[in-house]
Amino acid sequence: MKNLNFSKRLSLLASGIVLTLGMASAQAAPEFSINPSALGLGGPVGPIKADSLNGVSSQLLHTVGNTHEAIGYISYSGFAYNGANLGANITGLNFNYGIYLEFSLKDVTTTGVINQANSVNTLTELSFTMYADPGNTNVFNQATLANEYSINGTGDDIPLASGNLVTGTSSFNSLLGAALNGNTTFNLTAQGALFFVDPMPFYDLMFNAFNNTTQAPIFGPNGLVALNSNGISDFNRVPEPGTLALLALALLGVHAVNRRRQA
Repeated sequence: MKNLNFSKRLSLLASGIVLTLGMASAQAAPEFSINPSALGLGGPVGPIKADSLNGVSSQLLHTVGNTHEAIGYISYSGFAYNGANLGANITGLNFNYGIYLEFSLKDVTTTGVINQANSVNTLTELSFTMYADPGNTNVFNQATLANEYSINGTGDDIPLASGNLVTGTSSFNSLLGAALNGNTTFNLTAQGALFFVDPMPFYDLMFNAFNNTTQAPIFGPNGLVALNSNGISDFNRVPEPGTLALLALALLGVHAVNRRRQA
């Protein structure tokens, strides 16, 4: 009976933790505002409301044992708001200017066999720099098995933000379609604060989710995998102190129950 009561209490506490995390993750992406003209990029005068960025990503994975290393880019094709894409006539993106980021990452396989169906990898490193491309003149060359990606025409690009890994996973599903979810910090430069104008201070977390069809990953010799994906990026804040306190209390409760059981 004693063990049964312990299991029930532990289950309730665990459920509370999962519920709290679920409520935080289920919230819609919060809106933000941009003002490209304030950065001298031309186009419509802001503030312009949005809640996400859509884009395409390219990278070449290098497999070493049960780990990957890669560099890549995300080139953003448009902003969205409340599920609707915002055209260049509204935001100026991909007409008056471009937005992209360059990243590097490392991961380690934690489920299954690396580069095989139903394998899951945990990100161990992820860092990026985001840029504005005045005039939208850059040319993006996707990664292939023979070459890393390249971007031509970056001499006048403006750094907007940078960030580093908070947590993330990547995977190949049962049909070898690839997916990546990477959560990072988001730190604006002085120029970036002229572009991302609301809220201020701006969000300090960035969420990225990219995937592709089962025929998109190209597997090559020596563990090379060329990945070209579509996806979305959005923003939020580090959880409020109240949420963190609730999680801490739940964990303390688990610890207290365990101590009573061992007594």
